[in-house]
Amino acid sequence: MRTVCFATFAAMFLVLGHITISSAGSAKEEYELQERCGERCEEVFEKRCPSVLPEGYGRSYVDAHGDLWIFSYECHYNRKLNKCFSLITSTTTYYLNKNLVDVNSNKTVGACDFNIDSYAQHLSVKFCYVLSNRCQSESEWDALVKPYMEE
Repeated sequence: MRTVCFATFAAMFLVLGHITISSAGSAKEEYELQERCGERCEEVFEKRCPSVLPEGYGRSYVDAHGDLWIFSYECHYNRKLNKCFSLITSTTTYYLNKNLVDVNSNKTVGACDFNIDSYAQHLSVKFCYVLSNRCQSESEWDALVKPYMEE
């Protein structure tokens, strides 16, 4: 009887040990995927958002109309979709533009463009979509983008 119990204990230890080692491997793998995602996001951001101002001004440029555009991005590796996404935001005094990008394919998944009315303190939608879904406000855009950037 003791031999059976010891054998059972030893088998459980090996199985549980394997599960722990496997999950540690997957955690390491996920970390590496997140790291690669971050590196690719930066590359895509640099290609999509040129900067013509001197070092220290961030990622920005002045367009032909004299408007200063300021760019920023947020990066996320979506475990559920096994994809890397970047949310790129560009803004001026009068416009706000957001693009959701599948980083690996460098394709736009969604985009929205708003006119900024600083006097009325609101945004009017020029266009807004994520895949085939249309949106009419920034809060609708945020809700459509959330599954890509928070999973």
